[in-house]
Amino acid sequence: MHRRPIISMNESNNKDTKILKTLAYRLSELRKAKGKTLEEASKDLGISFSSLGSYETAIRKPDPDKLFLLADYYKVSIDYLLGRTPDVLVVQEYKEDFDVKNFQDLYRAKKGRCKNAKRVYETDDVIGIAINELMCGVGKTGYGTVKMNRFVSFDEIEKLLSDFENAEIPKPQIMLEIKNKANDIMIVEIYSFYDEDMPFNAKDRMMLYTAKLSQNYNVFGLAISIDKDENCHLLEAIYSKKGENSYINLRLPRTVLTVGEYLDVMSRL
Repeated sequence: MHRRPIISMNESNNKDTKILKTLAYRLSELRKAKGKTLEEASKDLGISFSSLGSYETAIRKPDPDKLFLLADYYKVSIDYLLGRTPDVLVVQEYKEDFDVKNFQDLYRAKKGRCKNAKRVYETDDVIGIAINELMCGVGKTGYGTVKMNRFVSFDEIEKLLSDFENAEIPKPQIMLEIKNKANDIMIVEIYSFYDEDMPFNAKDRMMLYTAKLSQNYNVFGLAISIDKDENCHLLEAIYSKKGENSYINLRLPRTVLTVGEYLDVMSRL
């Protein structure tokens, strides 16, 4: 006769406590991401200020009706709220159409203020070393083929903006062509140059390159910075499906992740 394993009261309580804490944290983060105060959110939801506050401080767990209400309000699943899905949040309300004209205007405005603008910007050695080691397995990753581009060219960006549909595929600073996923790539742009007058920052370039490359691939675009200890910090993450003229903002749980962890995120999008 098979007996069901006995779950101790402590194990059960620990599990409930973990769910309660995860729920509280995620509700608080979602509200902040939505730009709402506790009072504003409680009015929107029709839930009392004290009740919503108790959910966000892990004092009480909402009943099923309230969980449905909260999930709808924040545009996430109940499984996400309860910690049953991984710590990757795709916030649908941040989905935006890509308009290359906005980037053209931004580029012209910024370039006009540049002093002694160079045609090509070269990253320092330390950046190449940090990127390789921290994000690409020293160029020998088992996840796929890593391509590094040490230069960001004004000419390349100009051509891309002048004829977005027909321009050649741009060269991001880092591109990972993923093994066994012919339609998926990961690209990385870096906030660090000798001359800080570059008209596009890493986030702008990452969004522009992602939009162009997503004509042919599912693209996971990342903008990062590197600190004095050569650690990579994630500043912005977006995902664009092949053939779609839009992108989705991602909120990731940590600021420094390995390529394997990035690919794990991609596999769930």
